[in-house]
Amino acid sequence: MVDVQKLLEELYLASRGVRKYPYCVKYGGFLLVNATPHELKFNNGITLEGNQELAEILKATPKEELVKEELGIRFVRTTFEKNETAELLVSAIREHNRRNPTSPILLISSIISAQAYGFPVVSPITTPETSRKPPSERIVYIGKFNVYKL
Repeated sequence: MVDVQKLLEELYLASRGVRKYPYCVKYGGFLLVNATPHELKFNNGITLEGNQELAEILKATPKEELVKEELGIRFVRTTFEKNETAELLVSAIREHNRRNPTSPILLISSIISAQAYGFPVVSPITTPETSRKPPSERIVYIGKFNVYKL
């Protein structure tokens, strides 16, 4: 079982600069949290370790909804099923960000998770010259993220 309260306490301490974790870095006033299972290499040289536990929590399951069928073609809308634990975590971080506008937290996750949970869950944007490389060789922007439901 995931200890969401322990994770939140770690993130709150890191956002205030009290503790440092290898999957977090302060940038532009935000605490950037790598919530992916793999390391993130930023375009300014910083590398953050992955966090398997956060990646598992923020998983969302794609679900197709039939919009219409016409002449043998099915038109679908993809939505994402969220999980309760992630909803609790994201809700708590939203509340933290509301109460602490000078030390907000961003969870950097997959594009699917960013779409499912919305801000403050964001997804990284790969630099053009590394976008076709294997994940371990990709470099992402530190000051630019995909965001949904802002």
